[in-house]
Amino acid sequence: MFNSRTSWFSYWEGSLDEETLAEYSLLGKLIGLAFYNGVALDINFTAAVYKKLVNTPVQLSDLTEWDPALGKGLAQLLDYEGDVEQDFGRTFSIDMITVLGKRVSIDLVKNGSEIMVTNSNREGKLY
Repeated sequence: MFNSRTSWFSYWEGSLDEETLAEYSLLGKLIGLAFYNGVALDINFTAAVYKKLVNTPVQLSDLTEWDPALGKGLAQLLDYEGDVEQDFGRTFSIDMITVLGKRVSIDLVKNGSEIMVTNSNREGKLY
């Protein structure tokens, strides 16, 4: 789950199994317990993570802080004046190659592989 080389949590590829859910649950409980008891943790969360913790909407600028290239690309998509659906033909899913060389598709929203990104829905689901 945690990559000590990069000091980041590794991206997980595939459907969540019981063991993975248990690990995330334990991690959340440990961080929550530390917060509850006033224990300072040496964890540097991005603004987006802090906002999620306090149930505040995440803005594009928060994502740009974490990944400038992603933020720039999303801003360009928001500003694009052409027909997003016709010109890009993208759904709310991503395709990636796992470390084992397997190609997987991951939905970014429920049934994302069936929902086309359009001019009318691009802003509400970007972040």
